[in-house]
Amino acid sequence: MPYDSPFDALAALRKPDQVVLASTQNIDAVSGVLAAGQLRFNTSNWPEGSTFQFIVTLSVTDGAITGTAVLYNLTDGEVVTGTSLSTSSLTTVTLTSGSLTVGSAAGNLQDSTKIYEVRLSTTGVDALDIVNMGTASLYIV
Repeated sequence: MPYDSPFDALAALRKPDQVVLASTQNIDAVSGVLAAGQLRFNTSNWPEGSTFQFIVTLSVTDGAITGTAVLYNLTDGEVVTGTSLSTSSLTTVTLTSGSLTVGSAAGNLQDSTKIYEVRLSTTGVDALDIVNMGTASLYIV
């Protein structure tokens, strides 16, 4: 039997989910860090063994600067490990984290309900140094 139970067989047929965390935001170097969106999220709402990745589309206005997006656990005051995604591309690129660790340790995508936000920042020195974000999502398989 290829599956341990009927539930495992149904879970294998499940299509990936994508939870949009934020969309269409930008920030310049003068303004600092932007909290682009907040979402209450619990990994336990997906089947055991699900994998989670942070995906973001970004571009910058000057190839000499770097734009960065991170997934931040606002409840516990910490960046989710592995979610700092950066680019110096003038054209929009899609960046994907590796599989995020789910658990209760610091830096993990927590296994209980927490509030997460996407934080955008850019290097540079003036208001023309901008990072543009199309979307930021959690991809769940």
